[in-house]
Amino acid sequence: MNRRVALAGGAAALALAACRKAPNDPETAMRRAARTDQFDWKAFLTEWSQNAVPLLRRLPAHALSREESAAVDRGSLLEAPAGAAEIAGLEATIGRAIPPSYRRFLEASNGFAGLFHTGSRLLPAREVRLLADRRPPWLIEWETLTNVRVQPSKLRPLPGSLLPRMLRLDDGPEPFNDATLLDPSETDAAGDWRAVAFSDDGGGATTWSSFRGFMQSARINAIAALRTRAA
Repeated sequence: MNRRVALAGGAAALALAACRKAPNDPETAMRRAARTDQFDWKAFLTEWSQNAVPLLRRLPAHALSREESAAVDRGSLLEAPAGAAEIAGLEATIGRAIPPSYRRFLEASNGFAGLFHTGSRLLPAREVRLLADRRPPWLIEWETLTNVRVQPSKLRPLPGSLLPRMLRLDDGPEPFNDATLLDPSETDAAGDWRAVAFSDDGGGATTWSSFRGFMQSARINAIAALRTRAA
């Protein structure tokens, strides 16, 4: 009998330990996923930079943005990594943990001037806000739509009412009304939020399952656009 009690007690202790190792708190899970993600953001961004900087150097100084000029001067598109305090400040501002792939990006480069196909730059953590906090003029019309057209077309449209709650990552030029967003309403198994490249002029949005997926696609488009500029 005592042996059975001991075995039952041991099983309970193991179950309790398992619960402690795998908490239900989604924010803790996202931070853990960020620590275990094996994607090498520093290598990915460095390769992007090494392809881009020689092309930027072909362009006349007046054709470069301020951020592009700074990248040419230092020989890299990468910024200094975001510190834990700055990331914590962003999370405090938006009231939740940021998704794993975006966290790992910020830890490799706190901002990035390589989105040559959109003319925008990814902001440092201290400047990132919810789209509702920036209130671009075009948002007023789009957030009232029942469905915003989405690419790939096989995906269901997203309600315009979700837009204000998305995290805006860039400072796209106003004439184009483009925005790079992260949508917390849809997450994947790793806890990453859906990435959304919104275009007012384009009439809708293109989506990826994560920020990492967006960036892998953006690198191809950005280098192609820069090669056209430098030709």
